[in-house]
Amino acid sequence: MIRKLLPFTDWFPFNGKQFKADVLAGITVALLLIPQSMAYANLAGLPYVYGLNAAFIPGLIGALFGRSFHLSTGPVAMTSILTASVLVTHATPGSPEYLQLALILALLIGLLRILVGLFKFTRLANLISYPVILGFTNGAALIIAFSQIEKVIGIYIHHKSGFMGTIAEAGEFLVRLNETHLITLIMALIAFILVFLLRRIKGVPAVLITMVLTIIISRFIHFESVFDGRVIGEIPKGLPNFGLAMNKQEILDILPLVVKLIPSAMAIVLIGFLEVLSVTKAISAQSGQRMNYDQEMVSQGMASIAAGFSSAYPVSGSLSRTALSYMSGAVTGFAQVVTSLMVLLVLLFMTPLLYHLPESVLAVAIIMAVRRLMKFRTMINFWNFSKREFFLSVLTFISTLIFAPSMTMGILIGVVLSLIFSLVMDRPGGFTEPMLQGEVLSLRIRRSMLFIQINQMEEQVLNRMALSEELKFLEIKGKSMQKVDLSGLEGFRNLCKKLETRKGALAFIDVSEQMKNYLKRLKCRNMLFFKKEEDFLYYLAQAR
Repeated sequence: MIRKLLPFTDWFPFNGKQFKADVLAGITVALLLIPQSMAYANLAGLPYVYGLNAAFIPGLIGALFGRSFHLSTGPVAMTSILTASVLVTHATPGSPEYLQLALILALLIGLLRILVGLFKFTRLANLISYPVILGFTNGAALIIAFSQIEKVIGIYIHHKSGFMGTIAEAGEFLVRLNETHLITLIMALIAFILVFLLRRIKGVPAVLITMVLTIIISRFIHFESVFDGRVIGEIPKGLPNFGLAMNKQEILDILPLVVKLIPSAMAIVLIGFLEVLSVTKAISAQSGQRMNYDQEMVSQGMASIAAGFSSAYPVSGSLSRTALSYMSGAVTGFAQVVTSLMVLLVLLFMTPLLYHLPESVLAVAIIMAVRRLMKFRTMINFWNFSKREFFLSVLTFISTLIFAPSMTMGILIGVVLSLIFSLVMDRPGGFTEPMLQGEVLSLRIRRSMLFIQINQMEEQVLNRMALSEELKFLEIKGKSMQKVDLSGLEGFRNLCKKLETRKGALAFIDVSEQMKNYLKRLKCRNMLFFKKEEDFLYYLAQAR
């Protein structure tokens, strides 16, 4: 019971080797987190210190009460984008009302996450198909990247809402290009070149080094005073302010707005869980740690509530930092505690050193971060797999652009459309209970493998992999398999990758020739096809 209520007790007993590994991994992640946290706070339309605050106590809470040994909780790009898209429709970025709503949104998201975890509603994430996610992330990333261009070239314009507003902004940029602040653009180009080159060196914190070098340049040439360049300026030093700073009457007055925020907050909860699900599944398949996603949802909720009470904003699990934690040799969640303590040192002693950092440099960091979310080629390739899902992805993408800055509407529209398409046009499918025999896990697919079922199948397979080190092959009997959507394909691709780490394979038995050619488009090296189960057994015997 104690281990269930206090997951961090699983870290003990410590030994010297484990302690050293966690400390080194924690410091490594902090070198990435510190510049990321400020950049992502800027994405959310909040002061830079809010990002550092979000990396401190929420990261600590996420580490202590989460089940994963490697999940890094804190500010992330997608949650920051969504936070801005929700808040900007109710208040002006930077205003006291905007800051207050950020805290309220963090508390609301935290409460919803805890409820989802306690009542085991994590399967709600299965309602979001892969084409919808991709259409939304492409749209959101494009909007955010475009919003940073003004800081790169030093032209600041009045922002407008909606798709037509974005078109109007683009027109204003073109008209005013001759006003480009040359020294600001040069600093941005220097930052871009440095990050691009440093990322080619393994293990180097490219963004952090770029920030340090551009701060030195900015201070040496008096970028702010002589060239009238914009810098991030003074960041408050010390511990974050705790509490909401609202009296009883103010809380009662804001309740109607809180009710209006619930649909958007629920969308952020779903997307945040998908981020956590994707990264923890990938890492747990390699580390062998068995995951409890309901517990992870509760811990993420506690972290977000902590953010609401510590002058921060909604947080989530980071894909890049979690992967870095694992690759850096972290053994337990104590590594994330070390990361939070490093952020505390920055808050207490180092914020004055950041004064001269040019805003254009942080804008470059944001653009390069969201650039990784853009997968337009993948979205276009959907045409070759499924016309319906291509249009679903494109409609989600367009909806995200049209409803900007309220981008959560884009993904909600995509979810509704995908559910309608599935209920009206697809027959229900599923799979049988997986059976483990030695190194082979076997199951049968009934009729279809769609986005609603693929996450369930992946979860069951990964749980079996965590329990059995011998498991190397997944046998799928697909005689009755009639349809696999793009989410199903993506799930099969993920399973291939996980089995490849064990030098195993994904084997399909007795699928139709049309389905075989469809699956082969994934180009997975360890995807095998057999006409009969006896052929597969013969293959296993030969392999031994």
